[in-house]
Amino acid sequence: MASQKIHLAVLRHYRRVKTLGKAVVGTWGEEDIHQFRVEVKKLRAYLRLAGATHTGIKARLPGRLHVFYSMTGVIRCLQLQRKGLEDAAARLKKELPDTCSAFLEGRIETAIAVIREYLQQNSPLGKTRAEWHVSVHGRAAARGVETFIRKRRDIIVPGEALPDEEGLHAMRKAMKDILYVWPFFSGDDILLLPEKWHSKSNLHSCTEVLGEFHDICIQLQLLQDNHFLLSADGRAGALLEKVRQLWLKDKEEKLGQLRHLLLLPAEAGNENPLAPGDLKAESYELHVD
Repeated sequence: MASQKIHLAVLRHYRRVKTLGKAVVGTWGEEDIHQFRVEVKKLRAYLRLAGATHTGIKARLPGRLHVFYSMTGVIRCLQLQRKGLEDAAARLKKELPDTCSAFLEGRIETAIAVIREYLQQNSPLGKTRAEWHVSVHGRAAARGVETFIRKRRDIIVPGEALPDEEGLHAMRKAMKDILYVWPFFSGDDILLLPEKWHSKSNLHSCTEVLGEFHDICIQLQLLQDNHFLLSADGRAGALLEKVRQLWLKDKEEKLGQLRHLLLLPAEAGNENPLAPGDLKAESYELHVD
């Protein structure tokens, strides 16, 4: 029964979240944090699916878990920026100044200290909530799946022009939700999606490019941080400008890929709010999600 499978999926992902969350606290490693956050997103997607089937189920993460997840997002951002700087310096065949690395390492250590203090007073990886055990009739589950898809279908259709950065990020989150719960879709459910997304592999490929685009936007945020720029020594200034130009070029290339992935071929040349000549690093505040 689909409703029972949804319930079991929620419990399965919650148990995995608990396991991966404990691993994060033990290492604070990039991969551990990434895996934990991916699993939380899967849990959240299944909670939203369950919530669409029954009004008695809250389609959101437990409060303390959500706080812990958000806190690890701060570290994830800083780790992405650190790796982005290191990779950019390697591509430019330049040595990254120690002051740049030290600044990010200091922020990461501060973020970890804040999380440790939070964990001393809170238990975000505690027991499951009672409403996750609410029984859902099969007919309600089928209607819930349809509601879940329809709500996200409107987001993943770009229209006549490519969305702005915030819109692209919302599109990626909606696509990820769909991919996470794809095993629960019937053939008729999949037909509710736009034709180009009837293929799971096509949808996955698009989320990969959207993810790479999002990472570049997060990296560019670092170069808008006055504290970071002031902490860099004199010789770092010229390098950071070269890094900025490199990331803007990367961003433009990703936008080109997205135009072909998201728009119909006849629309690919249409004017859009993120045309190459209008690229800006400081368009809006992005967060890892």
